[in-house]
Amino acid sequence: MSLRIAIKTMSILTFILINGCIEDVQLNLKDEEPEIVLNCILNTGQDTVTAWLSKSQLISENKPFVAIKDAEISLREDGVTIGEFIWQDSSAYILPIKPEPGKKYKIEAKVGGKTVWAETNIPDPVFATIQIAKYNFVGKNYMVSLTDDPNTTNYYWISAYGREGREEDQQYNIAFAIFSNFLYADDFNQRVSEYGGYNFEYEYYLRFTDKEIQNKPVDVVFVPAGINLPHQVFLLSTDVHLDKYMKSSILLEQMDIFVTESPNTYSPFPVYSNIYGGTGIFGSMNSISKTFSKK
Repeated sequence: MSLRIAIKTMSILTFILINGCIEDVQLNLKDEEPEIVLNCILNTGQDTVTAWLSKSQLISENKPFVAIKDAEISLREDGVTIGEFIWQDSSAYILPIKPEPGKKYKIEAKVGGKTVWAETNIPDPVFATIQIAKYNFVGKNYMVSLTDDPNTTNYYWISAYGREGREEDQQYNIAFAIFSNFLYADDFNQRVSEYGGYNFEYEYYLRFTDKEIQNKPVDVVFVPAGINLPHQVFLLSTDVHLDKYMKSSILLEQMDIFVTESPNTYSPFPVYSNIYGGTGIFGSMNSISKTFSKK
């Protein structure tokens, strides 16, 4: 048997095997009870905490989420209640307090006779600087320099924010890609792609942990793509919950794109949640940023 015939035979067998496993399944989705969805991110750079509370719904319904307006939401800091959230017309609850690094927070929402809650430990402050590293044919290349704290586990995310689109209707958005040769970058959103002297492209963010860099000074040199100047370059140091939520969300988006090309191998990637009694995310972060003008 020639190689060409063998390959063709294998292709036919693969097609038969895959399609032989396909059958129509009727899902009784309407019997699913909606869950309480609680979303809240603590940011030490902000002096107000915002929480969103709604009910989950089927993706097939294709309509806006229903906000829950009559809930009682409280926030505790190191075991002590520090405030009650107030409902706003913007479909959110707010609490005018500034979260502090190194503290443990617990959010609790009571809806009717049900309670949902979650906890987060805000990371300690990040010691880092952001500057222009060099110029080349793609423009400005940036460098984030940091020294990791060896006493804590840290999760770092780097990206940039800027204008995109035509000059007459530009909008601000996050960079669609970060190009870098950083040795310790996570490869979950990585593609091999040469640009500006870099060999790797990272979708939206460049992520890394302190597993290999504890107590070491580190320089991350990169160039953002898909946005125009000015750039706001930023570094996030997240807690474990926000880190898992961000990573799983990007993986889900990648799978949704992949399904259009290979529907027979599609498997949805679950988005991380740490909400007890419901779903959503309660996480925290420290952030450092610097804005660079056109000059």
